[in-house]
Amino acid sequence: MCKYVVCVFIHSFISIFLFLRSESWRITQSTCRLQRQDSVSPHVEKCLQEIEREMSSERQSMSARRPEQCGNMSDKLQEALSSDLASREQQQLRMLEQLKETQGHSEAERAHALIRVLWRGPMP
Repeated sequence: MCKYVVCVFIHSFISIFLFLRSESWRITQSTCRLQRQDSVSPHVEKCLQEIEREMSSERQSMSARRPEQCGNMSDKLQEALSSDLASREQQQLRMLEQLKETQGHSEAERAHALIRVLWRGPMP
């Protein structure tokens, strides 16, 4: 019976030893992972801050350029509008002159016809 107790004791001792060894391994791995995460976190944080700074400076430069761009665009639009208005006015003047010429021709033709009738006399 003594041999049996010794065997059970040795078996229990080995089981406990293996369990503690596996727990020690698991704790070591968890600690390593945490340390890696801690070392990666500041690096990631630093990268994020750099990206935020770049985005902020880009926004500032765009907002500084925007009024200039709007001013330039406004000037260009005003120039285009004034040139369009000028060309439309010229076109209207040409059309008015053509209309006057056409009316003048018809009136001149009527007057000429009237003169012919008056000089020649009425046609039978």
